[in-house]
This record gives sequence, structure tokens and C-alpha cells, in this order.
Amino acid sequence: MHARLQLTILLLMMTIDIRPLEETELHRFHFFPFGTMETHRRRFGLQQVGKLVFLVAWWEDLPVGQVLLNWMGGDSSGGPPQIRELPEVSSLFVSKSYRRIGVASQLLDVAEHMTYAHGHDQIGLCVAETNRGAQRLYIQRGYRDRGWPPYLASGSYVAQSGERRNWEEMRVYWVKALGEVGSKTDNGDEKKQAVD
Repeated sequence: MHARLQLTILLLMMTIDIRPLEETELHRFHFFPFGTMETHRRRFGLQQVGKLVFLVAWWEDLPVGQVLLNWMGGDSSGGPPQIRELPEVSSLFVSKSYRRIGVASQLLDVAEHMTYAHGHDQIGLCVAETNRGAQRLYIQRGYRDRGWPPYLASGSYVAQSGERRNWEEMRVYWVKALGEVGSKTDNGDEKKQAVD
């Protein structure tokens, strides 16, 4: 049997647990292929003061995905910095071996439910104009382009090799109405689930 198919079957049989990161779990991010320990500690600190929720998808003791739920939206890497009043999801990432099996959707489900439970009826996100895969996922989930002009975002990061790298991309801002999680498919079929 093809290794990818075997992994998919195994993953479908297991439970992915999604919850806010706890301080005692930070050390497990040494095995996570996205971001540095410094970045994870900084984000955890922002969670501790109530600015965001650092949601992590766990398979047993292994972090396999993440998303940030920022209570006050905005993009400090934008030029000029973008300030928005809606809660936003950002830094959605799933480890390569765990992609295309629903982990990203599960992370977004939890973020959307938390946002609605906190009294918000919309949630936003930024997506690179060139990231068609992410855009397809967001469209499936009911996100729509807000119609604002694209903006340039840029910054730098430290690669796992320790090398500092610069990046830049054009981003667009998308919004989803909450109250019902899900959306209609392109052919009009319902894909909605009421939020508890």
C-alpha cells in the first residue's frame, strides 16, 4: 500500500486534539517545522495577556498544526500596518505529513466557534494573492474577499537552519459571517452546521 495512503488511513483512525497551548507544552515545539522557539514563546505570552489564542492541533504529544486567533485584527507586517476591528485567524500551518486530511479545517472550526462564543458575528483573515490552495479552503468555508485593495506585507524570519530570511507578499483581506459555521458549495448545496 502506498505510504501516503497508509498514513491517511492511520490519521483517520486517530484523534486530533485541538486546544490552546499550555506553558508545559512549549518544549514540544522543538519538533514543529514552523517558527522558532522564540516565536512560539512570544505568541504564548500574547495568549497569556488575552490578546490571542494560540490553538494547536495535537496528535498524541506531537504538535501537527497551529492557528492564531487574534482578538483584535490587523497586520503589523503590512505597509502601512493594517488595523481592523474584527477578530482574525493568522499563521495557519499544518505539518506536511498531516495535510489534506482535515486538520486545517478542524483548527478553523475551533477558532470560528470560539469567536462566535465570544459574541462576534464575523471573523477575518489575510491571504496571499498567490496562495490559491489556501483561497480554495477559505472559499469552501464561507470566507469572501472584503473588496479592499491588496496590500504589501513583508518581514523577516529565522529559518530552522538559523539563517535570517526576508519575505514579502501581496495580501487580500477576507471575512466570514458567523452564526452558522460552513457555507454553500458552488453548486448551491448546503454545508451548514448551527453553532451551539
